[in-house]
Amino acid sequence: MIVTSFDSALLRDAVSGSRRCASCSLRCTHSRAAVAYASCLTSRKRSRRSIAVRSPVTCSSASAQLQSETELFLDSLEKETATELPFQSNLTAQLRKLETQSVELQKRIDDLYQSAFAHAQSNGHEPESEAITTNAATTGLTEEAFGRLGRTQPEAMKQLLHNKETLNPKGWAQTQQQIQTAKLQRTRLRREIEDLKAAVVQAEADMSRDDLDDVADSVLPGGKDTVSICLITGFESFNISLYTKVAQELAEKLPSVRLHVFSDRDLQPKRAQVEAALDSADVFFGSLLFDYDQVEWLKSRVEKIPLRLVFESALELMSATQIGTFQMGSPGGKSKGPPPAVKKLLGLFGSQREEDRMVGYLSFLKLGPKLLKFLPGQKAKDLRNWLTIYSYWNQGGRSNVVAMFAHLVDQYFKPIGVSPAKLLETPATGITHSETELFLDSLEKETATELPFQSNLTAQLRKLETQSVELQKRIDDLYQSAFAHAQSNGHEPESEAITTNAATTGLTEEAFGRLGRTQPEAMKQLLHNKETLNPKGWAQTQQQIQTAKLQRTRLRREIEDLKAAVVQAEADMSRDDLDDVADSVLPGGKDTVSICLITGFESFNISLYTKVAQELAEKLPSVRLHVFSDRDLQPKRAQVEAALDSADVFFGSLLFDYDQVEWLKSRVEKIPLRLVFESALELMSATQIGTFQMGSPGGKSKGPPPAVKKLLGLFGSQREEDRMVGYLSFLKLGPKLLKFLPGQKAKDLRNWLTIYSYWNQGGRSNVVAMFAHLVDQYFKPIGVSPAKLLETPATGCLHPEHDGYFSSPAEYMKWYKQHGPLGGDPTYPTVAVLLYRKHVITEQMYIGQLISNMEQQGVRPIPIFINGIEAHTVVRDLLTSTSEQAAKGKSKGSNPTLKADAVPVDVVVSTIGFPLVGGPAGTMEGGRQADVAKGILTAKNIPYIIAAPLLIQDMASWSRDGIAGLQSVVLYSLPELDGAIDTVPLGGLVGDNIFLVSERVTRLSQRIKKWVHLRRSQTQDRKIAVLLYGFPPGVGATGTAALLNVPASLAKLLEGLQQQGYDLGPDWDSGKLDGEAVISALKMQEEQRAIYEGKAGIEKRGAGGAEAFGGTAVAAEIDHLQLKQMLTYPPHWGPTEWGPIPFLPEADVLVRSMERQWGDLATYRGIATSAAGNAVVSGIQLGNVWIGVQPALGVEGDPMRLLFDRDLTPHPQYAAFYKWLQQDYKADAVVHFGMHGTVEWLPGTPLGNSGLSWSDVLLGNMPNVYIYAANNPSESILAKRRGYGTIISHNVPPYARAGLYKQLATLKGLVEEYREKPEANQSLRATIIQNLSQTGLDQDCPFRHASADSSSTESELLSPDSAESVSEEDFSEYVGQIYQYLQVVETRLFSEGLHVLGQPPSPDKLGQYLEAYFGEGLSPEAVDVIAHSNGDSLDAIKSKLQRIYSQTSTSTSGSRPAEEEEEKLGEAMDIKRLLHQNTEEMTSILRALNGEYIQPQAGGDLLRDGAGVLPTGRNIHALDPYRMPSQAALERGAAAAKGILKAHRDANHGTYPQTVAVNLWGLDAIKTKGESVAIVLYLVGAQPLREATGRVARYQLIPLEELDGRPRVDVLCNMSGIFRDSFQNVVELLDDLFKRAAQAPESPDMNFIRKHSSAMADQGLANSSARLFSNPAGDYGSMVNERVGSSQWENGSELGDTWASRNAFSYGRGSERGTARPEVLEALLGTTDRVVQEIDSVEYGLTDIQEYYANTGALKKAAENARKDGKAIGCSIVETFGKDATPQELSDVLRLEYRSKLLNPKWAKAMADQGSGGAFEISQRMTAMIGWGATTGFAEKWVFDQAADTYALDQDMADKLRKNNPEAFSNLLKRMLEASGRGLWKADDATLEKLKNMYSDMDAQLEGIK
Repeated sequence: MIVTSFDSALLRDAVSGSRRCASCSLRCTHSRAAVAYASCLTSRKRSRRSIAVRSPVTCSSASAQLQSETELFLDSLEKETATELPFQSNLTAQLRKLETQSVELQKRIDDLYQSAFAHAQSNGHEPESEAITTNAATTGLTEEAFGRLGRTQPEAMKQLLHNKETLNPKGWAQTQQQIQTAKLQRTRLRREIEDLKAAVVQAEADMSRDDLDDVADSVLPGGKDTVSICLITGFESFNISLYTKVAQELAEKLPSVRLHVFSDRDLQPKRAQVEAALDSADVFFGSLLFDYDQVEWLKSRVEKIPLRLVFESALELMSATQIGTFQMGSPGGKSKGPPPAVKKLLGLFGSQREEDRMVGYLSFLKLGPKLLKFLPGQKAKDLRNWLTIYSYWNQGGRSNVVAMFAHLVDQYFKPIGVSPAKLLETPATGITHSETELFLDSLEKETATELPFQSNLTAQLRKLETQSVELQKRIDDLYQSAFAHAQSNGHEPESEAITTNAATTGLTEEAFGRLGRTQPEAMKQLLHNKETLNPKGWAQTQQQIQTAKLQRTRLRREIEDLKAAVVQAEADMSRDDLDDVADSVLPGGKDTVSICLITGFESFNISLYTKVAQELAEKLPSVRLHVFSDRDLQPKRAQVEAALDSADVFFGSLLFDYDQVEWLKSRVEKIPLRLVFESALELMSATQIGTFQMGSPGGKSKGPPPAVKKLLGLFGSQREEDRMVGYLSFLKLGPKLLKFLPGQKAKDLRNWLTIYSYWNQGGRSNVVAMFAHLVDQYFKPIGVSPAKLLETPATGCLHPEHDGYFSSPAEYMKWYKQHGPLGGDPTYPTVAVLLYRKHVITEQMYIGQLISNMEQQGVRPIPIFINGIEAHTVVRDLLTSTSEQAAKGKSKGSNPTLKADAVPVDVVVSTIGFPLVGGPAGTMEGGRQADVAKGILTAKNIPYIIAAPLLIQDMASWSRDGIAGLQSVVLYSLPELDGAIDTVPLGGLVGDNIFLVSERVTRLSQRIKKWVHLRRSQTQDRKIAVLLYGFPPGVGATGTAALLNVPASLAKLLEGLQQQGYDLGPDWDSGKLDGEAVISALKMQEEQRAIYEGKAGIEKRGAGGAEAFGGTAVAAEIDHLQLKQMLTYPPHWGPTEWGPIPFLPEADVLVRSMERQWGDLATYRGIATSAAGNAVVSGIQLGNVWIGVQPALGVEGDPMRLLFDRDLTPHPQYAAFYKWLQQDYKADAVVHFGMHGTVEWLPGTPLGNSGLSWSDVLLGNMPNVYIYAANNPSESILAKRRGYGTIISHNVPPYARAGLYKQLATLKGLVEEYREKPEANQSLRATIIQNLSQTGLDQDCPFRHASADSSSTESELLSPDSAESVSEEDFSEYVGQIYQYLQVVETRLFSEGLHVLGQPPSPDKLGQYLEAYFGEGLSPEAVDVIAHSNGDSLDAIKSKLQRIYSQTSTSTSGSRPAEEEEEKLGEAMDIKRLLHQNTEEMTSILRALNGEYIQPQAGGDLLRDGAGVLPTGRNIHALDPYRMPSQAALERGAAAAKGILKAHRDANHGTYPQTVAVNLWGLDAIKTKGESVAIVLYLVGAQPLREATGRVARYQLIPLEELDGRPRVDVLCNMSGIFRDSFQNVVELLDDLFKRAAQAPESPDMNFIRKHSSAMADQGLANSSARLFSNPAGDYGSMVNERVGSSQWENGSELGDTWASRNAFSYGRGSERGTARPEVLEALLGTTDRVVQEIDSVEYGLTDIQEYYANTGALKKAAENARKDGKAIGCSIVETFGKDATPQELSDVLRLEYRSKLLNPKWAKAMADQGSGGAFEISQRMTAMIGWGATTGFAEKWVFDQAADTYALDQDMADKLRKNNPEAFSNLLKRMLEASGRGLWKADDATLEKLKNMYSDMDAQLEGIK
């Protein structure tokens, strides 16, 4: 305020003023200074008014910069601050100049030291530890090093100084003088710098105070000493009494404040009082006012009131809000609602959803004032005050409202002398404090902690301010007393009259000054009166006032100085903190800052970082940047170690390899500054910069520190899946917010964020600036400001023909339609292509090539770059589809964040891989957000395709070994969790550069076009090819698939297609449709005669029964010239198309490869060729639907070929078949019908199809809809990845209990009878033993004497005679053992029959599912009620059960109340609902043929995995391989391994096995989540070591002493091809485990791995620790089943040798990718004592499929061959589909399976009833029986006897099988005769004769004689 007085001196003061000038920080007491100050203030106000907020730069500009609203607001606050402090720029410039001089002066001092001691040496007499080792030629001694030398080596320092004084005393004295002079100059310079810094801080503080004074002046009530507030409330009239009490309390506590309270109901009856209150009001306060007339009236009355606060009322009235510079509405009144500042800041809070915005307001009310507290400038202060007042009002209550008005008066009118009461908060939703709020509180506390002196200063300051208020009151009292009765003499004009009310207020000092300015004549008269009437009293009063003013002046100066001290001390403290940190990280004795940079998955940036190092060396010679990639850590280990040892800073990015991470952790821990971004959490937790640490000091906490996590709560959506996107906002806005927060912690956090921002933005300029900033902040001033951050938008679009970026797909498409190569032509498909932003920033060439190539192929790309973590938000919010638009508004689940201008697309292609939600940051989370991604993609309902260049692998390794390791997880495993299909690798690394393979882009583009064609075309125009299977030929396999009734399912598919409008031909008749007729017609086409006659012969034979419903036989012939043309690439293709692959293929490379395998195509006569030598393709046509049989692979009858030819190609007709579908038939899509075909198994790269992979060549561009059993996620992976299959899962058949039959049922009856009265039924002994022997149970229930030692394994087989001599006690116990085994057989589950596609189970079948799933956990009554209920609710089910339980006493549940089953009843109802959704199997096939998105789901079966595998009709996927084994699998596997070791020791006199061979299959590994791997780990003595994310990083050896005295057992791991290819990371981890175990310093007697490896090494075998063996790379199967199927074997040893030759290929780390190591395998087999096989499901038992004997049986035989000691090898079978996983011997399980399934009439009838497919399944089990006999010697007569009785000698069964599938029945007979011929079955002559006759008849029938 301007001080005025009543005498001449005071009047001069009133005119001249006495202020501190902000521009010079000096107190001015002359008028010129006051004028200058006023001018400065006016200038500032003018500048402030002219501020314009910077508009966001559109991405379409050349220098695109995307900025959020919040960021622009923060920018405007910064600009405002700069504008409000014009003097500061000069001060800052001076400060920068002095700092530069300081740096130069320091360099001069260092030069003097270096020059002085450049050639000084010690005399050599001091101890070596004290020696000076300076390098005279390079650095000498700097001042800092000189000081350290004196502290650490005092004797050496003495010697050094002695030498200087002795050798050159004059020169040394001169040097000392120069150094001293320079140091004095430096001291003065530093003081100037400190003073100047203090001046800047002080001036800013002064300016802030001056601004407040200006605002206060503008709102102070003219000539009044009271503040009048008019409060009018609307819909809260119930609060009137509260506000009235508030008015009373204010009158008592703040007499100068008058609060007038009204409600809206007073506006009419009390209109005059309201008007009077408004007219005199200094503040208007309104709330909840909505009545239009009232609002309009109030608007006009309140507009002249200085302060207006209106809350939660009509917008028209709320827009009148104004408090200081803060206005709610725009000045012109056009804008209503919150001002832009509030709207922008609100962007930080709450969800982005419109409906959640108000919730964000509440967060902002609480947190905004705390954030704004640290921002300078009046705008921020006024906004903070508005928020504070709103918060008081919003919280409500008397105390808060009183405090609200007190705060208002204190801030804008006059200091009230005390702080207003703190806000009393009531939680909004029961949560008292948010994380963000607690964080902000902690920062405030931290500030207090960091500035301990400040609390004393602040207390002093508060005390002085209180004294100042009291002193001002005393001065005002003196004025009022002096003029209480003074009046003018009445002679002056009326306008000059004094109208003060002496009885009430008198004249305060301020009013007195105003009177002098506004009414000078009146003032003269008043003073004259005082001097005339009471001169003595008047003189005394003047003296008192003058004394008080002098006291006030001194007090104010003290206050100003104390405020400056607080500010200065805080700045000093901040500098001291930084100095402390800097001291701790400055390189000891070095003049260079050494930075070691190691990067991982961005090796393509190595060249950029190398250029950065060069630029730093030029611009900042004292900085050395050493650049490495993770691939350098082995070959350049010494260089990396040297760089790390000398490093002051470590910088790492995208490092994930566990071993590398572990090594780096130990090497970097002593480096002062460590910055690690987007890497393994274990390494990121090492981050430290100053006081900021990423991990906790104890190392327990990993990931962002609490400070970061809390601040992150302010940013982005509250959706979990959007959290990572909030991180990017935080990166941009965090430094700006933190800029104003005091304390070193905030500063270090800001620096970390700034550095991260530089790195995240990327590019050479940013990376150079990043390191410059780092050095400037923590080491030494660099003399210049680091370059500003060059920002590329976090997301945007680009095109090679456009400079700059587009802000959104909508903006891009607007441009593209006008300028893009394909324009807006709707015939071209529009494809969103997600690109990695880092590749855009670094200008990777492949991006432009990809875009151009897609356009050349007729695909319109929308290239959208993202960091990776925003992929889901881009897809969700910026893209749409016709499906989503059609569903919009119809579904409650429609996307609320979808933008109005979202661009419709046909396909989404990601070139990034990883999960859609989380991107690279979600890599290690294993699909945690897969359900969110599924929801987003389901809404779009378009294909989601992965097509990316390899960033971890090079082109050579892809071509040689296929995609491996983490690269396979990134491109396949993780995206498949989201439902991705058709993954296409687009290129890879050559050196450190990314190259594109144009041929792969062509494949991608053409497949996209085919999918989009399905979406756009009419169903009646689509051509569909349905492919059935018929392998192996000649045994009735045509039209079969595992677990699926193909004929019935095919009929349902045809009906579904017809209902969807597909053209099934003019003669289509659904009423006569018969799937079996189609199968029969296809079998006719397989006859060799028909094929020999070619197209004419096949079509002449017709379609048989299929003609009744419109089917016709069609065929084509492809000659060798056509086939060559089909298989030849364009002749002009060269490096441009093929890319930098290791060799350039010839155009006819495929033809040459095929001719090497099959001979000259011109002369080839072989499989499915006509007499003319043409390949014959045939099928059944129904309009636009073609049904054919996939060709055989071509090895039947010649399986040995695959043993030696690793480069096998499909035979010519196989290739011709698929090429005909592509090029001649022009199929729009193919449907592979069931599990499984062979095209995905063809030779080629194991993973990652190239143009030379046969599966890629033959499937071409055709969409492949692949029907697969839901319980086989293992093999379906191959169909998905190598066969481009969009998987549609189907359910498994219902389960059934085996029950007992024939002699088993008789035996049970005898046993039960004996057990009832043993003493009376002794005569039954012989009968029981006789039945036991006839059923073969004597092998499973051997007799042991009860009195024998419990550890004894001796047993005997009882005969009817010997049974009589057994004691009653022993026999009774034995009978109990038999009974228990019969119970096992009776309750054993099997899969009953086959599944029909899309068919829900009947009530009875549903009951079977439920009974198998719940077992005894759900009563039979409950199962029956649920299965037969029809839409009943759970409560209705409970009621029914309650009645049943209460009505029957014979219930198995007794009187159990239904509520005990409540939880399981609910689960059962869910399973029933899900099983009824089997219909979705058919729906999904039809949707896939429409080009729609198919939801993903984990594969598995109900019994093991629960309801999570339902419903079927899903695109099934496997598990995350980086979490194998799961914790549950680890525990179950360990238990199984314990049982295996125990069983072996029990059978082998307590000895441990030396080597155990464990089969690792993809199927059981996926379904059990790695139990087989866990078995291996337990045997070896190891356990998984998991990273913080749960990812398994290593299999760690457990110390021997913790293995309970047992040795490490060696393990031979026999891997299936699918396990090998799908779990390459597990293969590498296991290989690493075996290598470490082989090298462990342990006794060979306790470490069999070391023992065997050492022995092999002694024999000269390479890689003696190899333990993981499989087929050749890219090849699958042991071929043993092929030899058994074709009967091409002489003895079991041959089959063992076949297995060994096919599995002699070693896999592991590095180049161990299928290296032939037969000698190592042979040595391991020679020490093998036991084989282990897991069985993971009821559906696939040992006797059900050929693979078990072909691998487990053949492996056992191979080990027996290798041992050469005649010792039988044990074989443990672990059935993991039940709760009990106790290992059993192989022979025991075989017998149990044959009893419960193949020989069980219940199973036989169910399977035979399935038609041709059921007959084939029975036939195949007979073939498997031969296989088990061949490989293990299993030849139990009763099994073959009962099989013959059940299937051949039972006339009804034989007739059914013969009719349903003649070929299958013939094979069944053939296998029985073969078993007899090979000595596996000793059949009686009569049986053999009958079987021979039957087989002869069948042979004649098949040949057409009968």
